[in-house]
Amino acid sequence: MPNTSTKRKDGLLLAAIALIGLTGLFLIQTSREQQQTPETNKTLLQPTSNPTETPTGPQASIQNVPLNLLRESEQPEMNVPFTYELADFSKGGQYLLDPGDGSPLQAFVDGKLNYTYRQAGVYSVSIFAVDGDKNYKMLTVSKQVANKTELKNINQKTRKPVIDY
Repeated sequence: MPNTSTKRKDGLLLAAIALIGLTGLFLIQTSREQQQTPETNKTLLQPTSNPTETPTGPQASIQNVPLNLLRESEQPEMNVPFTYELADFSKGGQYLLDPGDGSPLQAFVDGKLNYTYRQAGVYSVSIFAVDGDKNYKMLTVSKQVANKTELKNINQKTRKPVIDY
């Protein structure tokens, strides 16, 4: 039969473990609350006066803006308007497209932008979010712009004869 000093030691040990566990839970909870405060997740997007500036380094609050490009796998054709469309973007924010062909940045309107490529080729297309007087690169995709006649020739070469019985 255990003596009273052993029971007391067991009780104190159990109380100490419970206290450590509760302290850990408290610390975890307070750190989550600090991460979720509205002040740290706010993003201010405004028109820019210098749309060609693309800073590097930490991108502060702009990283909290989700951004996806719809139909990312679709490829444009030369001299045919191609629609870039954003999903999950910040309403009221300003977004710019660098089509990668050397032309100036183009502004999205309500998450959509039509752009016509004048030459066939592979282009690195970037989307920027505007925050104050700075632009932050949010997304870069590669687009293969094809000439319609090249596509027609490729399709004709890869077609197989249809045999009807």
